[in-house]
Amino acid sequence: MSDPQIPDFQRLAQLEARVTALEAELARLSALPPASAPRLDPISGAPPPLASPKPSWFRSSSAVFTGEEVLGKVGIALLLVGVVFLLKWTIDQGWLTPGVRVLGAAALGAALVAGGLRLRTSRPALAGVLAGGGLAALYGSLFAASLLYGMMAPGVALALAALVAAASVGLAVWADLPLLATVGTIGALALPLVIYEDPASLRLTLGFVALVVAGGTAAWHRMRWPGLLAALALGAWATLAVLRWKAGFLVGTERHLFQAVVVLTWAAVGLVPLAARRAEGEETGVWAALPRLLRPVPLAVWASAVGFFGLTALLWHFSDPAQAALALALGLGYGAAAWVRRDEAAEALGFATLLLAGWAAAVGLPEAMRMGALVAVAAAGALGARQRIWTSLARVADGLALLAVVGAAVYYGDHAGYDTTALGVVAAFAGVGALAVAAVRVAPRIRPAYLLGAHAFALVVLRYALKPLPLSTAWINGAWGLYAVALVVAGLRTGHDRLRTLGLGTLALTVGKMLLFDLRGIPMAARVVIFVGLGGLLLAVSYFAPGLLRRSASTAEIPDEPES
Repeated sequence: MSDPQIPDFQRLAQLEARVTALEAELARLSALPPASAPRLDPISGAPPPLASPKPSWFRSSSAVFTGEEVLGKVGIALLLVGVVFLLKWTIDQGWLTPGVRVLGAAALGAALVAGGLRLRTSRPALAGVLAGGGLAALYGSLFAASLLYGMMAPGVALALAALVAAASVGLAVWADLPLLATVGTIGALALPLVIYEDPASLRLTLGFVALVVAGGTAAWHRMRWPGLLAALALGAWATLAVLRWKAGFLVGTERHLFQAVVVLTWAAVGLVPLAARRAEGEETGVWAALPRLLRPVPLAVWASAVGFFGLTALLWHFSDPAQAALALALGLGYGAAAWVRRDEAAEALGFATLLLAGWAAAVGLPEAMRMGALVAVAAAGALGARQRIWTSLARVADGLALLAVVGAAVYYGDHAGYDTTALGVVAAFAGVGALAVAAVRVAPRIRPAYLLGAHAFALVVLRYALKPLPLSTAWINGAWGLYAVALVVAGLRTGHDRLRTLGLGTLALTVGKMLLFDLRGIPMAARVVIFVGLGGLLLAVSYFAPGLLRRSASTAEIPDEPES
């Protein structure tokens, strides 16, 4: 109802202003692209939650696997294999001397690199493949000249390899060919592994590794090539680990020099990517399809933490308490960094913390407590990862927790024996209860794994708890059968399909175990009791199943909802 105090002309002006505003809004909306209406949920009537598209390995890399790059890679590999067979044939015929073979391989490598650089603008994918194959041929010629034919000392081969690596990185930056830098770094880090024989050349070899790591890190910091960082993360630590194994016991200057190279590699590969703060934004294609913890920057972070700690402990022969203290201190540092950071690298720092804490628990506690401590560390890691929404780390920690739980049951059964201490039995069933509680509280997609882990743990506990008894095989089979029937009844009462499936699967496992392995060791009377008893119980369950299902209708558990 209009207000009589407002004049008609003023009311008309207000109406015209509103019409003008509505027309402007309509014109703005009509300019937007049409959007399809979301499909509503048939039960609640609410629109479905928006799901962020996840990269698919097949979708993201199908173009790569069917394009000229993969064809070029296959072609260059076949070419190099053909050249190897050609060289072998000429050797068998006695046509080529060792010098001619080495020079021919080097000439082929140089020609391939030159051809790749010539095609860098018109065919960049093929150019990278050709240049990478040429580098492989150059490194192969150095390996043959040094180790196979003894034509040059290892020091000379390393010096030439350093020149090849530096040239490959420089040319890769100039021509923007990431594959050239990656192959050059991999070849440079692999060459010391095959030519290192004399402990006297350890200092020269370590200096060469340090130069490759420093140069590769500088190139990555400038160009941000994911493949180059992945090559450094895996190649550098693998090279140092093999060199430590080949060198044997080190003392004095060699040990200090080795430790210095380890620290340099840890700082260059593990800390520089953290300081760069550009972890995942430039990774596309196949790299983006990998789990986050396996992408180059996270991989470099946690691999460097493990490599630094492991090689340091091996170099100085720390005792178990000293190793535990070092791992705990390093883990606390990584954990604090993971708590402070809010980018993609924080999850990698959290994974490094989990690994170091597990190492500290494994070596710093008495033997009887180690497996239980590993379970606690993995479970705490899963809980912390979910609090920070680190899905990749949460899944890894879930898997480690379940493996550690089952491993703890087997370990305590073989070493301590559940018959020797009541505390072991209490701890075992407490672990089952903890897993059952976790299975209810964790995300629906992870819940079946926790239920399966608790189930496997219970079976192992029953086996070792009854093993010391007379006629242990009969007792174990009977206990497994009763446990299986209890799971079936619980599944019927609660409407839980997974419990019924676990019960029936356990029953089939028990019967198959008895028929295939245990029947000879079970007396006839025990066989009668087991088979008749289990058969009667199953008949009773099948008879009462309709009533159990009716009673569970009102209390049936809500089906798991898929994770958004």
